[in-house]
Amino acid sequence: MRNENLTLASLMAEPSMKNFIERLLMTAFIFFFKLLYPFWLANKPVSSVAAAAGGCILVETQALRSVGAFTNLHNALIDDCILAAHIKRAGLRTFIELSHAARSHGGYQDLKPILEMVARTAYTQLRYSFILLVSCTLIMTSMFWAAPLGFCCYLFRKLVC
Repeated sequence: MRNENLTLASLMAEPSMKNFIERLLMTAFIFFFKLLYPFWLANKPVSSVAAAAGGCILVETQALRSVGAFTNLHNALIDDCILAAHIKRAGLRTFIELSHAARSHGGYQDLKPILEMVARTAYTQLRYSFILLVSCTLIMTSMFWAAPLGFCCYLFRKLVC
């Protein structure tokens, strides 16, 4: 942190992948988290994007006090990202990255707690707006289906012509 002049450093621990549901959904969760909070932008000092992963955060004590973290975060649902945003708005540098060296030992045995976690964090990030939720769902759906559909149309056109 000192070598890079960072105030907050966060490592997203590799999630537990012990069962089928975790292997299926936790990889997707990390992927979508990185879509909502692109790490390369979050790590850029001039960007307003800020992110942190609560599993492993190192932050300077003075920075916590100067941004009023203990007062501002007590009711926050996504407290790690809110903390990073406060630190960044104060003009201080943050860093986030996925770590394969740190592993999460808290697992999910079934679908319900994963869906609750995703719903809580995503809906909070979208400021509880149904319009933003529908818009993001449509954009993400079109992003993931545009390439395969385009490729199928290309193949169909080649076969017909």
